[in-house]
Amino acid sequence: MHVQGVKPDGNYGFRAIAVYLGLHEDAWATIRYNLIEELHIFRTQYVVIFGCDDQWTRVYNSLNFFTLDRGAPIEHWMTMSDMDLLIASKFNVILQVLSAAHSFTYFPLLSTPPPSYRHVAIAIGYVNNNYYVQVALTEGYPMPPIMPQWVHFRHDCATT
Repeated sequence: MHVQGVKPDGNYGFRAIAVYLGLHEDAWATIRYNLIEELHIFRTQYVVIFGCDDQWTRVYNSLNFFTLDRGAPIEHWMTMSDMDLLIASKFNVILQVLSAAHSFTYFPLLSTPPPSYRHVAIAIGYVNNNYYVQVALTEGYPMPPIMPQWVHFRHDCATT
């Protein structure tokens, strides 16, 4: 229905999430901080999900960028293969990532979902292998498949 870009400064993925959560796109640092917080609180679970402590550290280091006077270097860009489950879990949202290569739906791993009338679905498109845009989908759109990791790593409370 609608696609909206955000400032292309290396923080664009975090900017797109901020806007979807009702914040200004300049709140990208808040999103990074919240995702770092999620990593720390649930470190043990994310080490298992990522497969090793080194991968957890790599994700933490990629989030740890808060310089306001320049764009984020490539090692601090959002990568959905690392951030997808973090975003869905931290903000208790349904995250749908759409791209030409593959599209997936991510649910929160560690929390009970809100009632269906309060669900928040965020759809972002990954374009040109380096940029995220907000995507507003029409009602009744087909939902991309659920990320297989969710089934394996979800807590029982998240199943509903």
